[in-house]
Amino acid sequence: MSKPNLSNKFGKAFGSAMQVGGIMFLFFGILTIFSDADGSKIFPIIISIILILLAVLILFTTEGVLIDIENKMIMKYTKFLYIFTLGKWNSISDFHFVSLLAFNYNSSTFSRSNRELRRSEKRYEIYLLNDDHTKKILINSFLNNQDANDYIKMISGKLNVEFVKFNPPISKRTTRRR
Repeated sequence: MSKPNLSNKFGKAFGSAMQVGGIMFLFFGILTIFSDADGSKIFPIIISIILILLAVLILFTTEGVLIDIENKMIMKYTKFLYIFTLGKWNSISDFHFVSLLAFNYNSSTFSRSNRELRRSEKRYEIYLLNDDHTKKILINSFLNNQDANDYIKMISGKLNVEFVKFNPPISKRTTRRR
């Protein structure tokens, strides 16, 4: 496989609540190491190593997409510690369209006193679509509509795909409910 032409990073694999949990694991792992300063007991050392490894895994795991334009291949990946990449290359030769979809993402976290911390953001996601719009592959995500439209113009020219409105077929079951 040749070197990919485009690399789109989506960010951290775990949400903000898990990131805070990872920081707590790291803090308690380091605290556990220093609580047994003489090193006479092996159990606290094992617990601290497990907590630190878990924290590093949570804090330094990212997700993204690699696109090989020449070979029409795409790989959705998860990268651990910014070194190890896990993913599978798939062909995108059956995907002839690109579309922009807007989503509102909300996340809520509750404290012990039952106070809610709510976070909302609107994301503009760009998908490759097959001919009948039944399969889609996420290729990039933006917080700004203008940035997403600029990316669509660039990617549609490089991959030779057409920008269309997402219009999947309506199933018979959905038609019966209407």
